[in-house]
Amino acid sequence: MVHRLRRHLPTGTGWFVVWLLAPIVGFLAAYSLLSGAAALADRGMSNVAPAASAGDVTGNLGLAEAQAFDGYPVYWLGEEFEGLRVTHINRLYYEHPPGVPLPPSDMITVIYGDCTPQGTPPTCVPPISIVTSSYCSRPQEQTAAAAKQGEPFAMRDATAEWVSNSLVIYAGDATVNIIAATDNSQDDAMRVAKSLRSMNTLGVASQAEVFPKARVSCGVSADGEEK
Repeated sequence: MVHRLRRHLPTGTGWFVVWLLAPIVGFLAAYSLLSGAAALADRGMSNVAPAASAGDVTGNLGLAEAQAFDGYPVYWLGEEFEGLRVTHINRLYYEHPPGVPLPPSDMITVIYGDCTPQGTPPTCVPPISIVTSSYCSRPQEQTAAAAKQGEPFAMRDATAEWVSNSLVIYAGDATVNIIAATDNSQDDAMRVAKSLRSMNTLGVASQAEVFPKARVSCGVSADGEEK
């Protein structure tokens, strides 16, 4: 899907569309596993692990696997948040086309609550989605000005901003994108941000801790690997 969009864009802009749509693709991928929608695998974009489950948690990444993940900090709210349980954990990996000087996009989406897929293919937006990716695959300086809503602000000592109706936090080695599909989406996203903690051992351990500052720069080699 993303690859087909990229073919109709001028050279050098395709990577930005992938970057901007990545969180949306991430949680739609999780729901495609439930609804029977076509697999999101198109020239490098794929669900990187076979389907797995832990209790009532579905997705392509089991709870224990997510907690053991050591690629970058992954944030969540615990197994339950305000009556909503974790329902899906999904990892999506995308390698950019040759010539794009960016590391591969690698993100883990943790979903709280459920919804009823509709349409063709059947998809829906769950109540809360937390998409964590490596900071260098989604650095702040690559956010398009047109997508920003208002000025950046501090969130637990890290820089945050509203981007296309989602709350994005640049926290150390991770970029965290919060999507709240609720009646009070911005208030709920802010409450989620204040409650985030790491589900693996690489980020802040409790909601009382402040986030580390985002990396100052991201070195990328010619083949797109982080230095």
